[in-house]
Amino acid sequence: MRKQSSLEKTRNSSKIQRRIGFGRRKFFKLEIGAISVLSVLISLMTLVGSVSGQLQVNVTVNSANAIGTNKLSLGFGLTTDWTYWRSRPIMDQLVKDANFKMVRLLSSLVEPCTYWNEATKTGTFNWAKADSLFQRIFGFGAEPIVTLGFCDYNGLRLPPGMAVDSITGWPHPDSFAAYCAEWVKHCKAAGFQVRFYEIINEAWYKFYANWNWNDVKAGYFLQVFNACYASMHLANPKVLVGNDASLYRKFLDYWIAHGGRLDFLSFHKYDCDGISMDSQTPLLRAESRCFVTDNYFYGVNDAKKLWLNSRGTMLPTVNSETNWAATTQGGTDPRIQQLTGAVWTALMTRSSILNGLDYYCYFTFSSGKSWELANKQSGGYGMGMINLDDNKPWYPYYVQEMIGSNLAVGDQIVESSSTSSDVRSLSWIHKENLNTLIISKNTQSIDLKLYGLQGILNYSRIDNAVSWQNPRVQIGSISATATLTLNGYTVILLQSLISASPSLMFEDGFASGNFNAWSGTSTVPDEAASVSSALPHQGAYSARFATNGNTGYEAAYCYETISSQSELYATGYFYASQSGIASENDRFYLVKLRSNNSDVAYAGWRMVGGMTKWTLMIRDGTGYATAYSSSSPAPNRWYSVQLHWVQNSAIGKGELYVNNVLICSITGRNTAALGSVILVRFGLAEVVNCGSTAVYCDDCRISRTK
Repeated sequence: MRKQSSLEKTRNSSKIQRRIGFGRRKFFKLEIGAISVLSVLISLMTLVGSVSGQLQVNVTVNSANAIGTNKLSLGFGLTTDWTYWRSRPIMDQLVKDANFKMVRLLSSLVEPCTYWNEATKTGTFNWAKADSLFQRIFGFGAEPIVTLGFCDYNGLRLPPGMAVDSITGWPHPDSFAAYCAEWVKHCKAAGFQVRFYEIINEAWYKFYANWNWNDVKAGYFLQVFNACYASMHLANPKVLVGNDASLYRKFLDYWIAHGGRLDFLSFHKYDCDGISMDSQTPLLRAESRCFVTDNYFYGVNDAKKLWLNSRGTMLPTVNSETNWAATTQGGTDPRIQQLTGAVWTALMTRSSILNGLDYYCYFTFSSGKSWELANKQSGGYGMGMINLDDNKPWYPYYVQEMIGSNLAVGDQIVESSSTSSDVRSLSWIHKENLNTLIISKNTQSIDLKLYGLQGILNYSRIDNAVSWQNPRVQIGSISATATLTLNGYTVILLQSLISASPSLMFEDGFASGNFNAWSGTSTVPDEAASVSSALPHQGAYSARFATNGNTGYEAAYCYETISSQSELYATGYFYASQSGIASENDRFYLVKLRSNNSDVAYAGWRMVGGMTKWTLMIRDGTGYATAYSSSSPAPNRWYSVQLHWVQNSAIGKGELYVNNVLICSITGRNTAALGSVILVRFGLAEVVNCGSTAVYCDDCRISRTK
């Protein structure tokens, strides 16, 4: 969150980020009954007679060719509007309608620390504000990302009483680390499963001012960050800690070379340098800035590859703050809420999906039109997507509702291409619908002709037929043979029924030699996840996961996010080259299924009665149910392991198959209490009280049927 200074303007003018393609894409053959190959040919036709020489554009959508899997969930940030958002019930419904899954909170705005004792490195806390926000966020099925500490061109904001080192310009590392750990401890004790934390908003102001990189000042910040990282992971090993400077080339190179820690890549994205800038430049930047590497920034994909190659982990990615333009002293850009802002939002969202982001947070949820007009001269309405004066949305919200309500993690992205950069398209399958998003960046009217579809199509549409001052989404149905007219800037979602969803959701045998096909990898500090040619089940590669036995809880695994599933089969081949199981109840799980906030099914090895057994565990309500095999697994051999889980409040079940033989089964349980499965982990998904352990994993498969 920032106001735009002259420094910021200088940075923004150079901050065009480009991104190379998102690694190896996953291809699937869709089995969709009679409509196994469905092509939508969308042509922008020249107006006949009165207008000649118009550009013709073809957009082709092939639903039979899946090019990837969606990882993106939409989100938003809260700033000074957090009190209104918390107190107005209508805001909850707006969040649910758009299917927002992440909310960014700034510690400085809900500061729970009323006083920090620098001498004792302890504080006095009142968690009422933060807790009330956590309750609301988790209540509608989202999760928070918390930014601890704040910096901008005006300096630092820290808890009252916390000292700043006169030499480094930062808080003392042990002191700020203790403060950050208090957040983690409190959330864990209060039952809030907060995963994502950022350390100090836009800390780069202090070590990369005016594009002048300062190694010494960056080193001071690294000391603070690593101290926070260690302290927070000690309080809860499952937290993810990052910083929003992750895409700066200078920063990431320095971080890797000097032992900086990161659990996810985070960045901020603003595409318009000021009100005087033309509209076309930010619209181009919507698809390039932060997505492609340039002289100053790594594109997200290149940054992920760099970290993977140097540290062996594929990191999640979060655009934790984004909008058309940053604030200015004279007021905000009026185009934010206009059709220009709607088209920018659609282009940015499309690019985020295609480039494999996990989350973005639109900045900010709401702002007051009347306050902005009374106090600023720009004519803008603030940076929000909801008007605080009447709780009504502006067009950027409607774009996100249009997409977010029809998109889930795990949805298959299908092939779509355009012959012109004036029109963008994106197609994906969500539940029973084939969705095609069309975005026109052209200010002129264009005829849109549909080919290859049959029957009636449903549409949701945003254009200048409805004024941005009183915006609404135009909803209706058209014949597939009808011609649509795009009235300048347009965002339209077309939907048609598709007969069935494919059984196979994900498959990878690590043939690429890396984890690029996966949503990501995760390791507890000092553990390892890598792709190796040493021991493949078949082909040239397998994945190797290893833990060292130094702590009671350890993990090293790869994971795949999927659309919400009430029944699932997760299958893989596993080879335990080293088992650290030595005592009663020592255990490690090779496959684990997770709902939005809880693990719901586990398969692995466990010592029971002095013998190592195959073990199956599932959640029964909020409790657990466990079953064991009669036989014992052995190290140094390949096993086919399949975990089957069914969600039902009365007859839910779990099954464990080894080498295609059912060896453990739990039936008649309440498996619905914690929600559907949205994530699958393979490897050493959880290791408890074991010595050094290593497993190889290969030929992983996630499917709806056996």
